[in-house]
Amino acid sequence: MKGNIFNWLRRIFYLIILLGLIIFLIRQGVEPWRILAANPQAFIGVMVVTTLGILVQANAFKMCLPQDSKYPPLSRLVEIWAISGTTSLLVPVVASLAMRTVLLQREGIGLKANVLATVRQTWFNCECALFTGAIVLIAYPWPVIPYLGYGLGSIWFGLWLSRKCLLAYSGSYIKLHFPSALRIAYSPSWLAWFWLSGQVITMAVNYWMVFMLMAAPLEWHESFLLATLTILAGLFVFVPNGLGILDALWVWVGNRQGLVLGESVALALIMRFGYLAAAVLLWFGLSQWRRVFHRSIDG
Repeated sequence: MKGNIFNWLRRIFYLIILLGLIIFLIRQGVEPWRILAANPQAFIGVMVVTTLGILVQANAFKMCLPQDSKYPPLSRLVEIWAISGTTSLLVPVVASLAMRTVLLQREGIGLKANVLATVRQTWFNCECALFTGAIVLIAYPWPVIPYLGYGLGSIWFGLWLSRKCLLAYSGSYIKLHFPSALRIAYSPSWLAWFWLSGQVITMAVNYWMVFMLMAAPLEWHESFLLATLTILAGLFVFVPNGLGILDALWVWVGNRQGLVLGESVALALIMRFGYLAAAVLLWFGLSQWRRVFHRSIDG
């Protein structure tokens, strides 16, 4: 009952923010859309890097699966991530992780393995984002809170230590209820962490590129910090897809870099629609490739 109330609250909150953003875009007029159309290189660049990011996310999930799970080839996992990415942007109030879970179950990945891999991927995402943010803020302290980097580093170390302690003191329970979980928890952790680090890198490259092409270049550490904030927002914010939260962040950073409001709004539109276009094209391309491939085998 509490879960249903929480989901309905999220949906209502999302619809309120969506309505507010639509009104805001209407008040902005055609200027942001004109700027978007005048910057096809930024839009295409976001699509290309986003495609690489979806590949990295799907492979990171594969690294987090139990070793004895029967999982589909990477191309199918990438297609599932593209499908869930598309639906989460178009119909987030009715389709989120549930869509991905259903598709994975159709491919033979049981609910227990799916939950285990999702929890591990979320945990590693949080660790990786905190570690990256700590490194950046220690090297380039924020004047308002100069010791923030050390705080993030302490939280990261706490998460890492908690994971090790949980594995050390819950090994018998994990072995009893999740026979394959104990091996996966130790042996491939560094590999999963590596792929999740790749997600931070691709996101940082995406930000660096789009701001540069919009004539508002970011420093490399600012790009990584923005990627860290995006990942943490995706993990902890109440609203699906960080709608309104991430958009406000992008507009604020754009204004800080010297863009006028219309240009900053156009940048946010490029980020949103670039991701959507990449996911749709990836979904369509892989589904057609799989159909042709199976047809050639059957023939």
